[in-house]
Order: sequence, then structure tokens, then C-alpha cells
Amino acid sequence: IGQWEVLIEQLCVKTIELFRQGEPIVFLDTNREIHSPEYLIYPLIYRNQPNLIFGEGGTGKSYLALALALLCQAGYTEPLDLNLRLKKANVFYLDYETTEEETTRRLKLLARGFAIPEASIMYRECRLPLVEDIGQIEELVLEHRPDFIIIDSLGVAAAQNLSEAQTATAFYAALRRIKATVLLISHMAKEPETKKPTPFGSVYWRNIARNEWFVRRNPEAGEDILTIGLFHTKNNLGKLMKPQGFTFRFEDDAIKVESCDVSKIGAFLENLTLKEQIREVLRHGKMTEDDIAEVLGAKKGLSLIHI
Repeated sequence: IGQWEVLIEQLCVKTIELFRQGEPIVFLDTNREIHSPEYLIYPLIYRNQPNLIFGEGGTGKSYLALALALLCQAGYTEPLDLNLRLKKANVFYLDYETTEEETTRRLKLLARGFAIPEASIMYRECRLPLVEDIGQIEELVLEHRPDFIIIDSLGVAAAQNLSEAQTATAFYAALRRIKATVLLISHMAKEPETKKPTPFGSVYWRNIARNEWFVRRNPEAGEDILTIGLFHTKNNLGKLMKPQGFTFRFEDDAIKVESCDVSKIGAFLENLTLKEQIREVLRHGKMTEDDIAEVLGAKKGLSLIHI
């Protein structure tokens, strides 16, 4: 027993030394073959990057994340009626808001809606902030090797003042220890400094994330229907993608999901680019520049030269 204690202690000391050394030096070679950034879920989620989806409460962010998790886990690479291309992935859902029972209920209803006969997602109901719990999470990741990790939601997972830059930087530093695609779900700032929607808290939450989508709900959707629009607000790895839309239909024994055209939904018009807004206005017939400007609430004499 004494020898084992010595060996274990030596192993622990060596492990700590290696951890403190950090990653080894590599040389960036311009002759090295490079590849374009890869998507886990095109056009929404980049592979092996921190991705952020944010919006107000009740906009269906968790339903969307769970639907994407289910499709990836089940290997539905091109689900019908969703305009998405996915890669099969083992999913790890870190839940800081709801319960195992509620998440299982939602998962089962979504599976019925997609006609997926069977699927199992690794799930953990989290009670400690991620920074304090990262050691245990890292061990689970090393053991089960998930490809896609969902953190729902960021505010509870951080459990500190989100307006402090240090909270965001410490959180992302801990997250870098996990080698996987990560989807962060966050709420939005109630009164953003600019007119553009932003995630709640320090600007570092969106600065360090490589890819960001803003989610809005259509308040005019009918009963038992949730229609959401996703608007690409940041992409460090490529161009901004076109808005995406999804409709969730809540039935007694299933939740069905299908894509929708956000440009045809009036509640989402203001979130489109000016070019897209003008295109939609002109679908109703010819108009002068001043008429278009009046409809869009823009200044008179709106220039269309470069649109």
C-alpha cells in the first residue's frame, strides 16, 4: 500500500506540473495545408469553436438547442424542412436552468415530432458555476468524449457579475480546457447601449465567442405555435449568413419543427438588412425612394445606388 501511495502522489505532482506548463510551442508554417473553418451544423454552429445564441426569455432558445442536439445525436445529417446540414455528434447537455425530468419530456416530444425512434443524450443537471466545476466536467469529457457541448444557460453557469470583464475571461479560460464544439445560450441586454441587440453583460461575452446569433420570437404566431427568427450578428470565421427561421408546433404528443422564411414575417422586418427590407417592401409593387424610406422609417432621399 505504501508503494501505491508514493506512485499516486508522484503521478499527481507530474500531472500538475504538466498542466502548469500549458500547451507546447508550435511553429506556424505558411507551407502548411489549410482548410476552411468547418461547421458542425451549417449555417449555425462552427465545429470546435465557442458559439453563442442569445435572446430574451421565452424565445425558444432551449427548445432550439435541444432539437439540434437530438438531430446531431441521432445522425440526421440533412433533416427535412429545416434547411440545415449537420454532422453526427455525441452530445453533452449541461443544464443550469431546468431539470432532468423536464428536459427528458421535451426531448421525447421532439423525437416524436422528428419521427426519431430512439436517441440518448448525455445530460448533467449542474449546480456549481462552471469555473468551480470545470475539473469534474473535464473528467467527464475525457471519459465520454462528447463532440458537442451545450451550456444552458450562460448567466447561471457563470454565477458572477456578468458585467465584469473578468467574469467572462475566466469563464472562457475554463472553457478552453474542453476540446469540443460548444454552444452557449444567453439572455440579452435589456437596454443595450446601441440599438443593436447584444448579449447580457460585458462586451467580452461576444468578443471571445467566435460566432453569434440573435434569436427573436414572433409575437403574432398562433396558439401552440412558436416561430423564431435567428439573425447572424457576429462571425469571426467568415461572412454573416442569411437569417434563419424555425416554427415549433406544440401538439399533445409531439413537438414538430420546420423552417420558415423570416423575410415574410412582419415582426422580423426590422432585423433584416436594409437591402433585404427594401426587397420585401418592393414585393408589393413599385415605389419611389421616398415612399420606401417612409415605409421603413428611414430618412427621405434614401439612396439605393449601392443596395
